[in-house]
Amino acid sequence: MPRLLLRAFTLTELIVVVAIMLLLGAVVLAGGGVQRGTTKLLNEVYEVAALVRLAQGYGIGTKGVDGSFSHGFGVVFTPASREIVLFADKNGDQWYDKGDTVLQRHSLASGVVAEVCGATNTEVCASSHPDQMKQLVVLFYRPNPEAILLGKEGGSRYAIGKVRFALPGEAASVQLEIYLTGALAVTRL
Repeated sequence: MPRLLLRAFTLTELIVVVAIMLLLGAVVLAGGGVQRGTTKLLNEVYEVAALVRLAQGYGIGTKGVDGSFSHGFGVVFTPASREIVLFADKNGDQWYDKGDTVLQRHSLASGVVAEVCGATNTEVCASSHPDQMKQLVVLFYRPNPEAILLGKEGGSRYAIGKVRFALPGEAASVQLEIYLTGALAVTRL
């Protein structure tokens, strides 16, 4: 009568396989954290870009506030408040203040920080030049589709406005550039 030989895995082989699977799982999870951070930043920048596009559409379109169609529309980025505001410039002073109507507010996602900068010949950021730039105001007035980019009330206009989004402790950051022409660009830094 032939004898059947049964072959099985040894305990050592099973431990090696489990260790390899755990190592692969740890590598995948570690890489996924960076990807989730980048995705969070990209979602944030696209939300803000949509608000800028909405302000532009209102500014050159037929959106009226309180029965008047002579207002400009804009978005204000104030890093300290962690909030982006879409507003109607009711008093026509080309700045966001108490006389304006807030149409929409957007709070930054948890953990996301933003920095605002303006550039014409040289770049000026709120963190390094608080005397020249306190916030970034982007305005659109009918019938001109071009943006008005300001860093402080009564200050000079910029050719490019930049809003940089980052997660503290992570290398990934994303920048939204708003050009004088009204064009938007999103870049990973």
